[in-house]
Amino acid sequence: MFRNAFITILTCLIFVSCERRSDVEIANEENILIIGNSGEPKGLDPHLVSGVLESNIIRALFEGLCVEDPDKDSSSLPGVAKKWTPNEDSTEWIFELNPEAKWSDGVPVTAHDFVFSYRRLLSPDPNWPAEYAEMLYF
Repeated sequence: MFRNAFITILTCLIFVSCERRSDVEIANEENILIIGNSGEPKGLDPHLVSGVLESNIIRALFEGLCVEDPDKDSSSLPGVAKKWTPNEDSTEWIFELNPEAKWSDGVPVTAHDFVFSYRRLLSPDPNWPAEYAEMLYF
């Protein structure tokens, strides 16, 4: 009887010790970043989504002309723009793009890409109802 109990416990210990590796262990070995999210996004179009869940994903996928400085409030760091210069009264800005900036397919990012994006965002077309587009009108 004790022998059967010992064999049963030993068998259980062997199976427990053969546990598969966790997703985190596998990701660490393969240099994969795993970020948890509280649910599924409603979409991935940065002009159409407005929720926190979606914005967490959008910030990870897209880089703007400037990015927020994580160490300083209200400070910007270069994103796709390597530098920017205002006119005398700060009503117009000139952005110089990083020549190394490329899309995922290797095509260079151009000023025309940003112009297209802003025009699409500000379009009155009801098919593109950007919820916070009016914030760009100061």
